[in-house]
Amino acid sequence: MPKKKNKNNDDFEADIILNKEKRERLLEEEGERDEEIEEGLSEIYRDESGELIDVDKLNIKKKRGVIFWFMNILILGLIAVVLGLGIYYYIQNKGTDSTAVDLFAESQEMVNANEEFFYKLKYRNLSGIALTDVYIKANYPENFIFIESDPAANESNDVWKLARIGPRQWGEIKIKGKIIGKSHESNILLAEMIYVPENFSSEFKKETSFQTTLKDTGVSIDINYPTSALVGEENDILMTLEAMEDNHFNEFELEIIKGTNIRILGLKAEEGAELSLKETEDANWIISELKGEQEVEIGFRALEKIDDEETIGFKFSYLGEGGEKIVFHEEEVVLEIMKSDLNLTMIMNGSQNSEPVDFNEKLNYTIAYANRGEATMRDVVIMAALESDFLDWTTLDDENKGREKGNTITWTKEEVAGLEEIDVGDEGEIDFSINVSSFRESDLGRDFVIRSYAQYDIGELEKLGETSTSSGEEFAEDNRSNTIVSPINSDLSLEESLRYFNEDNVPVGTGPLPPQVGEETTFKVYWTLNNNLHELTDVQVEMELPEYISWAEKNRTSVGSVSYEEDGHKIVWQIGRLPITVYRSDAEFSLAFTPKESDKNKVVVLTTGAEVVAKDADTGDDITRKTLPKTTKLEDDEIASMSSDGRVR
Repeated sequence: MPKKKNKNNDDFEADIILNKEKRERLLEEEGERDEEIEEGLSEIYRDESGELIDVDKLNIKKKRGVIFWFMNILILGLIAVVLGLGIYYYIQNKGTDSTAVDLFAESQEMVNANEEFFYKLKYRNLSGIALTDVYIKANYPENFIFIESDPAANESNDVWKLARIGPRQWGEIKIKGKIIGKSHESNILLAEMIYVPENFSSEFKKETSFQTTLKDTGVSIDINYPTSALVGEENDILMTLEAMEDNHFNEFELEIIKGTNIRILGLKAEEGAELSLKETEDANWIISELKGEQEVEIGFRALEKIDDEETIGFKFSYLGEGGEKIVFHEEEVVLEIMKSDLNLTMIMNGSQNSEPVDFNEKLNYTIAYANRGEATMRDVVIMAALESDFLDWTTLDDENKGREKGNTITWTKEEVAGLEEIDVGDEGEIDFSINVSSFRESDLGRDFVIRSYAQYDIGELEKLGETSTSSGEEFAEDNRSNTIVSPINSDLSLEESLRYFNEDNVPVGTGPLPPQVGEETTFKVYWTLNNNLHELTDVQVEMELPEYISWAEKNRTSVGSVSYEEDGHKIVWQIGRLPITVYRSDAEFSLAFTPKESDKNKVVVLTTGAEVVAKDADTGDDITRKTLPKTTKLEDDEIASMSSDGRVR
């Protein structure tokens, strides 16, 4: 018989299972609540970067009270009041110091001679008290010419008296005038202000100064003269005057200072010269109405040989309205005085005077001789001495075939028949030429000068006996001619190349090559300046363009600037000063050419040649160099010439 189950036991087991499920559900719910709490606390105790905060190290800040904020506001208010009182006190009492006074001068730092300009004397009372018995005095530069002032001066055009200058009051004195003096001369204005502060019994003084430099006299003066003069012979000094663009002289005086042994024969301007010459009662000369560059010859004669040398001075002065003379240029020349029965004159390139020459230049010499003595001279020997390391003797051209030895050439009756006998009053000439050598960098540091003169010796002097000056191989000092000293100009050179391809065979031009009718072709022009010897000033390169050539820009320079001037249709490379440290300078630019039908099958000129002008700072000479024209053959471009004969297609 089957066993009967107990109902109570079944119910008990069911309860146990139910309770177990409830506990598990409760535990699960409790775990979920714990996680929610933990997440909430985690959000509360995380910092701004999301990291958990160590609650063991939490600093709890106390809340600021009303008293704290009240005290802070009170302290800040007190500080503001103190600062305000300080500022107010400073403003109200600023400069009560009796020395709080300013005096200063203003003007141009550079002016030209005889150019009108202004000095401004400015004064300021920075104090809170008035100034009384104010006395301002200007001490002008020595060569300053006063014209007027505003306000007008009280005494002698240089003193101003002011009864009172109020607190924090200012003013100025404007003085109009001009300065006459030498180029680059400094001129200093000094000024002082004496005053008595109100309620003071003591005087106080302020001083100031201002320096003005004369930029230029406005008149360029160049005096060219022979280094020696023969007794009794008329000689000339060549004076070149030029009125510059900024010239402010209408009239000036020339005083020639000399000894009694020198006679001035007069001044003579070339025909048509734009200037006026007028001799004064005291044998000075008034020069006026000068325009541009003009030449004046000053004739003179040495009467006797008293000393070996004679000095002639030239003093140029401005004539003031009151008759005063203010010197703006002074110069002296020293002449070696020669006395000889046979007068010798050395002439180079048509002049007896010393003039600069260029490397590679051909020098044309003439030795003129004349018997000014009292007897016939026989067997005369004439020697030319050319003292220089920079003559190319391989280029000597002497039709008389004189005897060359060292730096001399000697002629006797065997080479020049006229030297066998020279009667009283007879004259003759010996001509020859020689080239200056080329510049070499290895020559730097040497004396770049050529000294040229002639001497003579004789075999017999009739009726003079013991006065014969024959001295064998040596020539007597009084038997010399004038000496020509020729400094050599700097070795400035200008090179120009016109290219379609540069030296690296890279195209720098555009368009068809050779050029084609109706189509534009551009070329690149390269300019190179070389200079080693002397510093140069006023350096400029110019090139006028043919009317059918146009400027295509693409310009670049190492110094200065290259630009196109529409007025004149030319390219200008403006450099200015070129020191010897800059021994090479480069510029480049492009030109464009569009051939016309009339150009077909022709070689066309693209550039007419450039010209560089400069002034040698050492010799004072103007240097000019030119380049040759360039054509569509592109003579400087080997790559282009391989594919083009230069004829327009």
